Amino acid sequence: MVHIHHRGESAVPADFAFEYMADFTNMKDWLYGMKSVTLVGDVPHMRPGALYEGVVKIGATLKATIKLTELVENRVVATESVKGFSNQTRWVLEELGPEQSALTVDIHYQLPGGLAGKALGAAMEPFVAVAVKWTETRLREALETRYRASKAAV
Repeated sequence: MVHIHHRGESAVPADFAFEYMADFTNMKDWLYGMKSVTLVGDVPHMRPGALYEGVVKIGATLKATIKLTELVENRVVATESVKGFSNQTRWVLEELGPEQSALTVDIHYQLPGGLAGKALGAAMEPFVAVAVKWTETRLREALETRYRASKAAV
């Protein structure tokens, strides 16, 4: 199992950040390689147990059905795959000040064994560091731009 841990900060309140990033329909705008994410099943969007089908291209195209396993308002979003590419994620927001928050993300993923797994790992490896930095930058820019716009509109 591969584990990625990353922490970044942004100049927005945690509740504002949570509202945007916990809405999976926004993921394709900020998550590196995310091509699509679609709600499937009977559980409503942004409710624990909700299922989403996603396609990510990180060197290789990966498909998975993920389940929202934990949702703590303004604090935590966690998922795990139930089909396809094996992965688990946990995103934790922390309020640092009135207009400052930190996001810590932990991603675990499992590659298949044998030659196929080694080939997939080799294809993905160069993209992982780039993907993490790109995602942090895009998410921070999206949050800060939206937050400034929301303050200007008042």
